[in-house]
Amino acid sequence: MNHPQFHDGLSKRPTDGTERSKILPRLLDVGIVLILLLATVAINLRMIRYGLNGIGDSRWHLTWLQHFSKQLFEGIVYPRWLAGTNFGYGSPTFVFYPPLVYYLGAGLKALGLTFEQMVNTLFSGAIFFSGISFFIFGRSYWGRFPSLVGALAYMLSPGIMYLTNGGGLAGLYSFVWSPLILYFTHRSIYWPGDRLSGDRLTGGHWPGGHWPAIALD
Repeated sequence: MNHPQFHDGLSKRPTDGTERSKILPRLLDVGIVLILLLATVAINLRMIRYGLNGIGDSRWHLTWLQHFSKQLFEGIVYPRWLAGTNFGYGSPTFVFYPPLVYYLGAGLKALGLTFEQMVNTLFSGAIFFSGISFFIFGRSYWGRFPSLVGALAYMLSPGIMYLTNGGGLAGLYSFVWSPLILYFTHRSIYWPGDRLSGDRLTGGHWPGGHWPAIALD
């Protein structure tokens, strides 16, 4: 296995050609991120322009986002019981339902976004980061441009489109973690030193995103 070479300050400085060869891949990565961002806007344009369609699970997620963030701002670190739902009788929603997306929503609301902007950002973020995570995974196998095509196809996959149009917010974020788990599993096989970092990171956050997705895998 080749190990990275370290140089002290007296080492010869790289030539202009070497510097350009390091800058070009970074520019390509930035361009790919912009392409995925534009693709996200195009995929979710209807919601961005006209708001959530109100079908499927969206009404539940809107209610949970509102009451979860309200109780979080009142000082309840983990609002398992949503006291304001069901006409004041409450609901044990987050005794069993994964809370990660609702923490993200509360964070966006704390930044000053309106409720509609927060919802649009959450759905668009799930689509965008699904593409980014697939690109990270695919680049380790196929290189940049095939991985970009794969990421765009992944963003347009039936599962993501169904959950976006059907308002399945928490389930939508499970598509972000799946490629990252595959990526870090690949790394843990070929680079055992990474075994304790990436797998724990993704494996720990994925259940917080959507527990039922684990049963499907």
